[in-house]
Amino acid sequence: MATPYGVLAGVVLWGLHLGATQGVFAVLIARAAPQDRKATAFGVFNFFSGLAMLASGLMAGMLWQYAGAQASFAGGAFFLRRSVCWCFGLHGPKKRTCKKTVWQAKRFCMKEVNGAPGRI
Repeated sequence: MATPYGVLAGVVLWGLHLGATQGVFAVLIARAAPQDRKATAFGVFNFFSGLAMLASGLMAGMLWQYAGAQASFAGGAFFLRRSVCWCFGLHGPKKRTCKKTVWQAKRFCMKEVNGAPGRI
């Protein structure tokens, strides 16, 4: 059974997650979109983010309903692992090492954008 403190802790953690990620997404979209299409770019991003959250919520809810809480969390862990491996290129026949991938990510994040040093 959920306690008020457990719910509060979940809300705080969710808020920290959103605070840490939404600013980064906004910067990436603003830098990638042409000046006259920024609003469209934000709208498309938020539309597909909403669809992804709807799909993940439905999957987690169905797993919880039909297989139990443990299966729902295991499914979340599975998708997290797959996402991390995909993002860092740690899958497929040409697996990269984490060290090389982190160096490439730092290099990408520090690229100059429109003459200004990139900072994320």
